[in-house]
Amino acid sequence: MVTEASPAPTAAIVLLAPAVRRGLFKLLNLTAQTVSVEVPGQSEPAPQVSAGENRMLSCDGSHVRAAGIWAPDLGSASIGELLDVDISGIATGQQLSWNGTALVPVTEPFDLGMHLPDLSTAGALLAEIVLARPVAFPATFTASTGYARVAATGETVLDVQKNGANIGTVTFAAASSTPTFALASPTSFAAGDRLGIVNEDPADATLAGVSLTFAGTRGS
Repeated sequence: MVTEASPAPTAAIVLLAPAVRRGLFKLLNLTAQTVSVEVPGQSEPAPQVSAGENRMLSCDGSHVRAAGIWAPDLGSASIGELLDVDISGIATGQQLSWNGTALVPVTEPFDLGMHLPDLSTAGALLAEIVLARPVAFPATFTASTGYARVAATGETVLDVQKNGANIGTVTFAAASSTPTFALASPTSFAAGDRLGIVNEDPADATLAGVSLTFAGTRGS
């Protein structure tokens, strides 16, 4: 919306907006006067745009407000009425993310990385991380990845543990620097739970310098 007056007004202007809900819109004030924008009968103070300035506004059908100031009862259903916002299927803990066409709900990713420089000790607890927040990992540890600077001589299976109990594996094939991951079913970790990696017994003669990244999502 662009406001331009000719001849120029000599007093402040009140611009009446239609009493319909709409998304964000911009008011560009090209006059030399202050412009107030409101819905007829509006009970709240109308936002004002000074001469030569512009401002983002919104309207819920009853009031015009500066963008970002919403009615207390404006819930996700109203947000979904904005252009380029799709909240279908939204769930607790998700956030809106731009997919190139619209803002859509996504679950926030949470990746957990670790480096294991020395794998020479058989059956050793190679690493253990205490989770600071809830995290969920999908079955088979989908999208997780890893790399070994020195490949294994023979197939090597590292145990993945939750609070000291085996839940999955990370397997390096003989002469391979990239592992495969196994997890029977989706597994959630609460804040304070521990994810650990235990070496094979006997240990492989050469496997070393292993980096692992477990791809998960932030829990609620």
